[in-house]
Amino acid sequence: MSEKLCAFTISLLSHQYDHNITAFTGVITLSYLTLGKRARQAHPQISLIPEFVYCKYFNSTGVLTELVKLLATPNPQEATSLLDNLVQAKEIKKEQILICLLVHAKEHGYDAQLLQTCLEKIDLPFEVSFPFMCYFGFTDLLKSLSTSLAPEELTTLLVQDNFKAFRWACDHDELAAVKWLWQQFPEDRRQEMVAAHDFSAFRWAYKKNHSATIVWLLTNSPACLAYAEMHVEDYGHTVATFLNDTIKQLRTRCIDAADPSILSLSTLERDRCFYLIRHLIRRPHYPYGQDHLEFLLSIPALTDVVHRSPNPQEAPNELLRLAFDVEHEAAALRLLAIPNVRQAAMRDYYYLDYQAQVAADLTAILEDRESSLRALAPHVRGQYEKLAEHYQARIAQGGGAHKILDAMRTELAERYTAKPAYYADDAGQSHCLPLTWDEFEALDLKASAQALALQAYYEHTLHTTWRYFQQPNLWQDERAALVISGGADYRGYEPMLAVLWCAATDTTDGGPVAHQARDIRINHFITAMAMIARAHNWHGEQKQADGKIYECDDKKADRPSCNPGVNRRLGQVVELLFDAGAEIKTFTQLNQTLCDRLRDHFEQKLKHNSELLRPLKTLYDRIVIDYADLTEQDLALLGELNLTNAEIEQQVATVVERYVDTFNRVPLQIYVKDYFSGGANPKPNLDASAYQSHFLWLRHSSSARTWEMMHDLNETQKIRQHPHTMFGRKASSFELKNNDAAVDSDESDDEERMRPT
Repeated sequence: MSEKLCAFTISLLSHQYDHNITAFTGVITLSYLTLGKRARQAHPQISLIPEFVYCKYFNSTGVLTELVKLLATPNPQEATSLLDNLVQAKEIKKEQILICLLVHAKEHGYDAQLLQTCLEKIDLPFEVSFPFMCYFGFTDLLKSLSTSLAPEELTTLLVQDNFKAFRWACDHDELAAVKWLWQQFPEDRRQEMVAAHDFSAFRWAYKKNHSATIVWLLTNSPACLAYAEMHVEDYGHTVATFLNDTIKQLRTRCIDAADPSILSLSTLERDRCFYLIRHLIRRPHYPYGQDHLEFLLSIPALTDVVHRSPNPQEAPNELLRLAFDVEHEAAALRLLAIPNVRQAAMRDYYYLDYQAQVAADLTAILEDRESSLRALAPHVRGQYEKLAEHYQARIAQGGGAHKILDAMRTELAERYTAKPAYYADDAGQSHCLPLTWDEFEALDLKASAQALALQAYYEHTLHTTWRYFQQPNLWQDERAALVISGGADYRGYEPMLAVLWCAATDTTDGGPVAHQARDIRINHFITAMAMIARAHNWHGEQKQADGKIYECDDKKADRPSCNPGVNRRLGQVVELLFDAGAEIKTFTQLNQTLCDRLRDHFEQKLKHNSELLRPLKTLYDRIVIDYADLTEQDLALLGELNLTNAEIEQQVATVVERYVDTFNRVPLQIYVKDYFSGGANPKPNLDASAYQSHFLWLRHSSSARTWEMMHDLNETQKIRQHPHTMFGRKASSFELKNNDAAVDSDESDDEERMRPT
C-alpha cells in the first residue's frame, strides 16, 4: 500500500471512533492504528506524539483509535470525559493514556488543577508519572506535587532508572524542568545527573539541536563540558561556539573591571575555563587559539589552579601532559612559564617516564574510556609508521586492506568454531552456540534461554571481535551512538586494521614485532578489538570482595567505541605489539646518557683548562658536605665551566635525535635542555646555587661519578691537596704553593718511616 493511500485509509478510520471500543457482555474490542514512520509523521494527531515516546511505548502496538480521538478533541473538558471510558478498560496500557493526555494538555494549555484531576483519574503511581511530567515540562504541577514528599523520597524519584526524568527533560528541551530537577538534587552529586547513561542528556539534546539546553548543560556542568570537548569530531563546532562566547564574556568583564588582574572567578567558572583551555590545547590549529590560550592563562585566578584538574581522578598537571601528548609546543612552553606547572613537571621529570611506559595490564589500558580519547603519542605514531612501511608490500600482494580484513574474518570464524561460546540452561545443561545470527535464530530458543545465550555471546571475546566486523552486526544495540547500516563504523580504519592484523599474524623472522610470540600478538589484537566493540557497555557496577564498587560490562547488546576512541585504542594495540621492553629504552637509561654526556663535557673541558683544576678541586672538596656558604667568587669559578648556549643546543639535538622514537619530542626536548642548563629534576634541600652552576648540577646528579672524575683528573695532573683544605675556606694561590711543599715533605717523611730497615 502506498504512503498516500495508507494515510487516506487512516484518516477514514480516525473518524470512526464510536465503533472502535465497544462493550458486549463485558468484552472490550480494541482497534489500533499501526503506521509507518512517514505516515505517522503526516497524521494530524499521531504526529503530536514525540518520536522518542512513540518508539518506546507505541511501536509494538500502534495507537488506539480512541486515543487518537482524545488527541483530536479541541475541548479539554471533553477530553477529560473520554478518560472515564479509557481508564475502565483494564486491557489498555495506562502509560499510553498518560502520554496522550500530557500531549493534549501541552497542546491546549491545561491549568494545573485540571491536569491534576486527569492524573488522578488515570491513577498511576507518582514514580511512574514523574518522568513523563518532566519530559513534557509540567514544572508548576511538579513543584506542587513534590511539596508533600520528603527530601529522600524526591531524591529517589530523581535517581530512578539512572536519572531518567532529567535525561528525558533534556531530550525534549524542557529547560524549566531541567533547571528545577537540577536544583532539587544535592549540589555535590549534580554531575552524576549529567554523566548518567554516558552523558545521554547532552547527546540527546545535541542530536535534536536543543541549543538552549546544550548551552545550559555546558555552562553548569564541567563534567559535561569535559565530555564534549574530548569528542572533537562529534561536538567540536558546538564547543568552539561555546568557547568563543565564554572568551567574549570574560574579555568584557576584564574591560569593565577596575583591575583586570584581580578578576574574580567562581569555582564553577574556573572549572569551565580549565576544560576550555584543555580544548584549545587539544586543537593546536584552532583559529585564534593561541590568543585565547594566552588570555585565559593570564588570569591569575586560573594560573593558581591550572596545574590541578577539577577531576581528582586525573593525574596532576593534566594540561601540560596533554600538550606533550599532542606536541603542542607553544602551549607546553606557555604552561611551563607558570611556576606551579613547572614545579610539578620538574618534580615528575616532565612525565617522560610516563610517556615511555606501556602498561602491562591490557584490560586496564583498554577499559579506560577517557584515555581512549587522547591523541596518539608520537612514539606510537612512529611505531605504527614502521609497521605500515614493513607490511605495505604484503597488503598490496593480498589485494588491499579490504581483502586482508576478509582473511581476518575467516580466521576469526575458524578460531571461534574451535573454541565456541556455551550457555547453561535452567537445568544446568551446556549448549554450544553457533557463529552466525541466522544459525542462532534457527535454534528457536525460549525467552529465558535466549537471554542466557546472548549473555554468553557478549562475554565471549573472540565472537565479540568477529561480530564487530559484520555488516550488519545483529548483536549490536540499534540505539548505539555509532551505527552504520546496523554495524560499527570501523571502515575508516581499514588500512590501520590491515596493518595491525598483518603484524599480529606475521610468521616471518626479523619483522618489527618478531620478538613477541604470534599467539600473544593475536590475543592482543582480539582482546583490544573486543574492548572497542563493547567500549560503551562498561556502565554496570559491581561490588567486589573489598567492598568497593567497580565498573563492569553490562552484558547488554554491543555499544561500540566512537571514532576518537577507536583511533586511540588501535594505537594501544601498536604499543602492545611492540611489547615495550623489546624496543623502548627506559627513562633510567636516558638519565644515564645525559649524565655521561655532561660528565664527558666537563672532563674534556678540564683537560684543556688544567689551570682550573686545582682551585676547582679545592672548592669541590669543601662543598661535598655543605655548599650553602658559596660566595660569588666561588660561583664565578664554577660558572667558567658552564655550557654555552650553543653547546647546550648541540647536546639537546644529539640526545633528542637518539631518543625521539622513544619519548614524545616536546617534553624530551624541554627536559634535556633543562638538564644541560642545570634546571631539571630538583631534589629536596637542593640549594638554589646548584641551578647557577652546571658543574654543581653534575655533582648533584651523580655525586659518586663526579668525585671519581675529579680524583682521576687530579691523579693525571699529579695534584695533591693538604687534608685540612677539605672543609676549610678556599685556599689562596700562595697557600696552595706552601701546602704543596708541606705535602711533599710529609709524604717523604712517611715514605722514609715506612721503608723497611
